[in-house]
Amino acid sequence: MNARLFRYFSAGAMLALSLGAAAPVRAAPQAPPVTTVVVKPSAMNGWVFYDDTNDVINNALGTFVYGPATPITGKGSAQITISPNTPAQRTNLATYQFAGTKLADITEMKFELYNPSGKDVTTGFLNFNVDWDGSDTWQRRLVFSSFPVVQNTWRNIDALGASMWWLSGGNWPAGLGGGPGSTPQAWSTIAAYNPGIARIRLNDGHLGLRVGSGGVGDNYTENYSSFTFGVLGTSTIFDFEPEQQVVVVRPGSMGSWYLFNDTTNAVDPTLGSFVTGPATPYYGTGSAQISVAGPTDRRSLANAQFGGTMLSDITALKYRTYNPSAGNGVDPNEPATLNFNRTSTAPMSGRTAWSTCRATTAASRWTRGRSSMR
Repeated sequence: MNARLFRYFSAGAMLALSLGAAAPVRAAPQAPPVTTVVVKPSAMNGWVFYDDTNDVINNALGTFVYGPATPITGKGSAQITISPNTPAQRTNLATYQFAGTKLADITEMKFELYNPSGKDVTTGFLNFNVDWDGSDTWQRRLVFSSFPVVQNTWRNIDALGASMWWLSGGNWPAGLGGGPGSTPQAWSTIAAYNPGIARIRLNDGHLGLRVGSGGVGDNYTENYSSFTFGVLGTSTIFDFEPEQQVVVVRPGSMGSWYLFNDTTNAVDPTLGSFVTGPATPYYGTGSAQISVAGPTDRRSLANAQFGGTMLSDITALKYRTYNPSAGNGVDPNEPATLNFNRTSTAPMSGRTAWSTCRATTAASRWTRGRSSMR
């Protein structure tokens, strides 16, 4: 490492919100009311994983994960995978909380999705049970597709802004032309039909983000990071996230963390400090700061609580690091590293390390370190 290298590792700290006050000349326009609801395994908040083939709720059909990549909303997503050569699969991340909503009153309907490469170039879709005449009988589903597919990219899909709605079977009502339901129509046209009566079904108000068309050859994964639903200008964002435990680490409450001299193989609490900043960390307001004193100096913010964890069981391994400017005598491409001791029955025991080093690593900027087995 560089003899004058400074390193900062982001530590969990209490979040601070900076507010400024000013005397406005006139009131600013009010933004539409928006509420964010986090949906996670321990608090599904009205959402379920639903087997559309067998008409049963089955929360084992999907998972909540971090990523993939960097979602637009939050840090994670709901993930559904459809495998080939299995019975027909049609899995929904579904809710019934919008039952009875008039189509003409819906002012926002968006979802964020991600299609990884390596599988079918296809995508999931939004669907709900529709009631055209207020009788609350089965009258098919309205279906919105998010084509064209862009793989390995998070997309924010506005379902009200495209002519990609069709009916799941039969024909459109006469007032919508009466043609085949497979002929797509714009939401503006659909919402103008039978206003005040046409609605999401009341007694079976299924609305789902579906993966799988029911074909036995379907083979793809879909991730949804959020769904936004607005009625008469008031919107709710449902943010799909994995469970996350936040542990605040600070000098008086280190938990199982400690400062470790990797050169002398000794714990030494004087090797680092906790500071505010630098700049604006991703989490909280501060970080753990470590400075090295020479070319053979190796220091770590360390933790032994994960001993015995199988590598195959690790599902998330990320950290944030900050490299100050070269004015401090720092090589901007000098990496901070994540490392741990590894044991194996094969002749490969030792230490595994990952680096944040990139050809374009910039100084004075918080960057994210991610593991990738290599």
